[in-house]
Amino acid sequence: MSLDSANVDIHNSSIFVMKKNGELVEQAIIEETKLYENNTPNLTCNITVHPLPVHVAHMEEYFQELYSLMMKYEHDYPYNYGETYQTKTYEFINEMEQGKFVRAEQREFIRAVIFHRVLMRKGSYFYVLQQSDRGVRFLLYAMNRVHHSSIAFGCTMITPKPREELTSMREILEQFTMKQIRDLNIMNFDTLVSNDSLYFL
Repeated sequence: MSLDSANVDIHNSSIFVMKKNGELVEQAIIEETKLYENNTPNLTCNITVHPLPVHVAHMEEYFQELYSLMMKYEHDYPYNYGETYQTKTYEFINEMEQGKFVRAEQREFIRAVIFHRVLMRKGSYFYVLQQSDRGVRFLLYAMNRVHHSSIAFGCTMITPKPREELTSMREILEQFTMKQIRDLNIMNFDTLVSNDSLYFL
């Protein structure tokens, strides 16, 4: 089937992760295609994760799900600021076998909880708790996806400051109920809301 360019909208954006020093590093490319048939839009989304360093190459499926959940947040809840999403728990064995990491049960795990989104006219931030055998830490992701003005009233994409975002993350977590903490299985919760940027990427 040939696509009439007048009936197709394609938009590209990126997902970045923020380091302690404030540097934003691109992690994935997003291509959104909106095909109009009989004036009804059909949206598809393709997320391409950048090649991972060898020491985390075994976690590609985890990152793919995490970034897909960010896009789900974008599409399903444009007006809702209180949603949380969590990945499944991924389990691995941290040994090299023929040059690749292989999976195994109860050896090494990783999971993530997206617990807040900061919405702006020209992008979003996602607050993430990542839990693994190595501990619990905050992650800040940015997405430069432009929103309609009815969703975000003219706010620009502001470059975040790590210390300010950590403060915001802890303030949001402090508002969680005990039921939320249990349901999300957040480990070391008291330490997270009282400690410093050691928990930031």
